[in-house]
Amino acid sequence: MGLRRSSRRRALAILAGMRASDSAPCLMLQTTLAADALFELGGMRLNTVPDESGPFLVLSLEDSSRRDLFSTICADVVSAAAQAGTADALAQFLARLDAWRQFLRDRRDGLSRSETIGLMGELLVLEQLLAVDPYSLAAWQSPNDGLHDFQSNGHALEVKAGLGPSSSITISALDQLDAAGLRRLDLLHIRLVEVSTGPGDGLSPTS
Repeated sequence: MGLRRSSRRRALAILAGMRASDSAPCLMLQTTLAADALFELGGMRLNTVPDESGPFLVLSLEDSSRRDLFSTICADVVSAAAQAGTADALAQFLARLDAWRQFLRDRRDGLSRSETIGLMGELLVLEQLLAVDPYSLAAWQSPNDGLHDFQSNGHALEVKAGLGPSSSITISALDQLDAAGLRRLDLLHIRLVEVSTGPGDGLSPTS
């Protein structure tokens, strides 16, 4: 299995590589994890691989159509470890990975149409935040089932995405608009349009 080290110096020796048999991208860390915490969900697999220097925990992409989600998860867990102190980096890495495991497990049968629209809205916002600050990934709370979609330094963002020109939105819980304990709470409304992508349909933000 070919490996290359992450270019940035981090509290953990996190490796990126490609599986020799099929060139599937992988994220690796030399540690072990309880068997019940391993998974194969959402087109991804987390397992342990033996090595002469010790076992590696390997997150691999098993479904190439989920590459964007895989990249998001990898960036998220690495960011969580990077922002933690050296002593807490491993714990934060594993905790964030477990949050993603639960996120994928709860959606084992795939996302509903409304969930897909909502996730696309959040990913569009995340893309804009990362363009400004590469460390803003940690503000995304959905993998941890947070109350607000994004939250950092007392500032929360609640993202509502809809399909078509309608300006109406649905609030599933009043707590989502509760600004208690926050310095600021913003509600973002993103409108998507359905477009033809050839063999199937897709969603795209309006201009």
